[in-house]
Amino acid sequence: MTKKKRPIIWIVGITLCLCAVPVVGITLLFFFPAILNPFMPIYSFKMIPSTHTGYTHYTLTRGKTTYESDYEEYALSSPGNDHEIGQTSSGMRLIEIYGQKKYIVVYDFMDQVAVFRDSRYPAIDLSTAIVTDMKLASLAYAPGLGPEKDTQDSHLIQNVLAALTTGTPITAPPSGSNLQKYCLFLSGGDLIGMQYCVGVYVDASGQVYLARDTLSKEWFQASDLLSDWVKTP
Repeated sequence: MTKKKRPIIWIVGITLCLCAVPVVGITLLFFFPAILNPFMPIYSFKMIPSTHTGYTHYTLTRGKTTYESDYEEYALSSPGNDHEIGQTSSGMRLIEIYGQKKYIVVYDFMDQVAVFRDSRYPAIDLSTAIVTDMKLASLAYAPGLGPEKDTQDSHLIQNVLAALTTGTPITAPPSGSNLQKYCLFLSGGDLIGMQYCVGVYVDASGQVYLARDTLSKEWFQASDLLSDWVKTP
């Protein structure tokens, strides 16, 4: 090999190595994301059908610690507080929720997977939960991006909680029915750092119904007081 060819080979080799770095980085990011953060605890993630029809049961486990998310947590959402406490081997991130000791939120890249509850604690009980704030928003929009209104009226909030916990359920009408769909975002109190989305439906006759969440097929008739508030601009 001549002396002139050696520098060319070295340049080609260095160029190939430099080109390989971003490729290797991207491969690690998508296929082995946990390698990029080796000091963060890794949790085992499992997903099975829930005992509640239409829902999914998620678990995150590491040693003796287990977080779970199911029917009881389906209506919950949270932005978290940016403090990461763990990850899964696929790269999902476990984030603490501000002000909460038993709940965390899990993200898969930028998408929220679910709010999880520490299995050592009971699920939230709406019949005894303390809620201080309530916001009505159309399901067609994310909170803050569409028509909405809020209240701290404790009487109205208790109307919602009472309907969901002591009301007589009715079967939801067919999905093709002419309905206006909303969400009542409950927050504050026991729900600090989170929001609980109660399904709200208004039929063609103006009757207002509530559901424990937007997936539930069991609806409850809203009180006249709450119905008037929902329908008043």
